[in-house]
Amino acid sequence: MFKRDAGPSALEREIRRLGALIGARETDLVSFEHRDGGYPCVAADPDGTYRWWVTERGRELESRETRDLGEILYWAMAYTTWMMGGDWALRHPVAGEEQRVTRWRRQFALLAELDPAWPERCRAELIAKLPPGSLPEGGVPPAGGGRS
Repeated sequence: MFKRDAGPSALEREIRRLGALIGARETDLVSFEHRDGGYPCVAADPDGTYRWWVTERGRELESRETRDLGEILYWAMAYTTWMMGGDWALRHPVAGEEQRVTRWRRQFALLAELDPAWPERCRAELIAKLPPGSLPEGGVPPAGGGRS
């Protein structure tokens, strides 16, 4: 199992393991070293703090930290499944459905394969983030359901 004192390489191995369970490609995963261009990066500090940051053109756009392994894994897999969902939606359009809705359905299905609580959490965060006027007709789809 994952040992906190094993350092950043253990975090990377766990994220890669989870990614492999859902068929994630290298390009779908977060970065494990500083990377510019809007890509999320993650690291584990020796004191047990997990860090998440995003920079673009040398400017930090986002920074989070936690001491909860489950939290950093959720952040990493929410990003990974969002990337995978976008690729899926492009290759599997659904007639009469907005591409972002197809993407969300796929993302929720992939998250469900990793942790049954993650799809509903992702959906709730999505609803909280989107202004009401920008929601698709019918709203954000339910988080339940099988793999798309």
